[in-house]
Amino acid sequence: EELIDHCGPTGDIVFIFGLFISTVSATSKIILLNVYHDNMFLIITNIMNDWQKAKNSNYQKTIMLKYSSLNRVLFYMVLTPLMFYIIKISSERIPYTTIIDNVTVLIRTTPVSSECWSYADTPLIIYIIRFICRIVECCIYNIASGGVFKMDLYFLVIVMHICGQVEILASSFRQLINNKKNPKLDRKKFIIIIERKKYLLNLIDCLQRSFEFLIFVVLLASTIQLNVIAYTVLFYMKENNIKAAIELTSGTFFYVFTELYIYCYIGDKLSSHIDNLYLSIYECCWHNFPLYALKDLVFMIMMKNNREFKLTAGKIYIMNLVNFKNIVKTMGSFFSVMRLKVYE
Repeated sequence: EELIDHCGPTGDIVFIFGLFISTVSATSKIILLNVYHDNMFLIITNIMNDWQKAKNSNYQKTIMLKYSSLNRVLFYMVLTPLMFYIIKISSERIPYTTIIDNVTVLIRTTPVSSECWSYADTPLIIYIIRFICRIVECCIYNIASGGVFKMDLYFLVIVMHICGQVEILASSFRQLINNKKNPKLDRKKFIIIIERKKYLLNLIDCLQRSFEFLIFVVLLASTIQLNVIAYTVLFYMKENNIKAAIELTSGTFFYVFTELYIYCYIGDKLSSHIDNLYLSIYECCWHNFPLYALKDLVFMIMMKNNREFKLTAGKIYIMNLVNFKNIVKTMGSFFSVMRLKVYE
């Protein structure tokens, strides 16, 4: 309503526009996850099975707990500011009275809305219901939306678990033959490791297919938000209102860049773990394998390790830390060009 009626100051309209873009992005994420429901069910089921199997191995359990403890810390780091944010925006919209032209006026608004929309004449019970609904709406939005909130953390938890499984598999390759003086290949164990490698690579491909278009939506929404916020900053700077520019954009910049960094970090982390897995095959004592196993098994695996894994946004843009730096540099260049245009 505020966007349609141009209600409120520029800062409020920009904030609500950003909220609208984030809501569209969050809705798209939920839809895409439901589209790939079968893939997600397969991934989550396999994660649960991995935890069941880890009970019989202290080493596997230690590795998995290392990654899960990181996820737990991130969860509470996300949950705490979320709760404080909801409390803040709710307390700011508690009804109050003010004096205008020697007349006491009751001001009633709801969270995440402009002050020009007053509910002073609305029945109290209707206003309370609407106020509570807005708070619930904010909670759902923050849980469903990306960035420093839950949807991207969900993806991060899955990838960290897979990274742990890849690390366990790499260790299994390195320990395939420990006795160099009397090398003996456990063929059954070797086949199990190969099947596990194939399983993990297929699981990673399934994850890539499930999230590639979701990441593309995140990248597109972040681009729109950054462009709007950059122009808004320049607008306020032209009016010498630096305080308003910082208050309006600092949170949004942090939100958007954190979201992009999460996906770039995940892509870089997963790629590096897969590269380490390929190296671990060479680091095992393959040269001490029995002659009958060298040609048929080891070199066959080595020749299949030419494929690189890259987490992409819709098969268009590779998400890694190098490209995250490129995004920041591009944003800085765009800001400089827009600054010259606005100040002309």
